[in-house]
Amino acid sequence: MDYGRGGYLYDVDGNRYIDYLAAFGALILGHGHPRIAAAVACLDTLREENPYPRLDQFAARLEEGLLDAARRAGIPVQLNRVGGAFTLFFSERPIRNFADTEVADSHLYGLFFQELVRRGVLLPPSKYEAWFVQAPHTEADIEYTLAAARQAFAALSPGRSQ
Repeated sequence: MDYGRGGYLYDVDGNRYIDYLAAFGALILGHGHPRIAAAVACLDTLREENPYPRLDQFAARLEEGLLDAARRAGIPVQLNRVGGAFTLFFSERPIRNFADTEVADSHLYGLFFQELVRRGVLLPPSKYEAWFVQAPHTEADIEYTLAAARQAFAALSPGRSQ
């Protein structure tokens, strides 16, 4: 066989065969399906460009900057991070399980969410969801996010009326 397209295989002489053999997984959609080809191209790009170390670096900078901004504003937060994904909780206690998330301050998270959206930063609207650093994000995006977060934390700091 030379190649496959749709539900057919072609030999080196150009003869077409109806393919009933490869009916599992991605081949259910047929050989050379555009969506499968796009997924493979995406995986090839990820392997060639490997954005994960950069995503991790950016997320680490966000983690450090968010924790520092909250501390300076006198607002207790916890941040759990894995690679380029993290979740911010308004809580004095470490977050280790679902029960811990329940005591985190949902109202304060909502106010923080609104403050950041007003400043052009879109984060998850729920304390239960994760932020995801993306490959297109730039150093300037990270710095802008941290500046907006500093302003948001300052606006929410104890002693300031809302």
